[in-house]
Parts: sequence; C-alpha cells; structure tokens
Amino acid sequence: MAKRAVHRRARKVLGEEPMALVWCEVHKAVPTPPRDVHRAAGKGRLKPGHHWLLYVGGVVFFFVVVPMMLIDKLGHRIGRGSAGGPEPPAAGRFRSADSA
Repeated sequence: MAKRAVHRRARKVLGEEPMALVWCEVHKAVPTPPRDVHRAAGKGRLKPGHHWLLYVGGVVFFFVVVPMMLIDKLGHRIGRGSAGGPEPPAAGRFRSADSA
C-alpha cells in the first residue's frame, strides 16, 4: 500500500479519489544465479554496464570543447572591440549589379 502523502498527491493530480494505487518494489537484493544457469545464459554481466567511452566523451566536452568555444568567443569580442567596429569591405572585392 502507498503512503498517505502519495495518496494525497495522487488525489491532487487526478482530481478524485484514486481507486487503486500500489507501488511495487523488490525489498531484497536479487540473488546471483547458480553457475550452471549463468553459464547457459551466455555468462553476461550481472551488473548494469555503463560504457566508459560515454564518460570520457562527457569529460572531454566539458573540460576541452566548452572552454575552447568560450575562449574563441572572447577572442572575437576582444578583436572586434579593439578595431573600433566592423571592418569596411575592400573596394575591389564586391561589385554591385548597378555599377556593371
């Protein structure tokens, strides 16, 4: 049976009295299977695996890529500020359709 606070929250969300509200959980740790059963099942991991490459990618992204993006953004801002505004376009680079 669910706790009283859970019943209250469900009543608030649903707008009426919940007819059936049950939480299912395993109270004890799941035992390891016998060796012959584990071997017959292919000897897979018994714990959920997290791929180490995912963690390495996250670390590289937050400690290398993000600071490089911030430094690049700061460099553009400082470079533009010291020049006194955007650079004027070169005279011979762009031709308009009117002048041709």
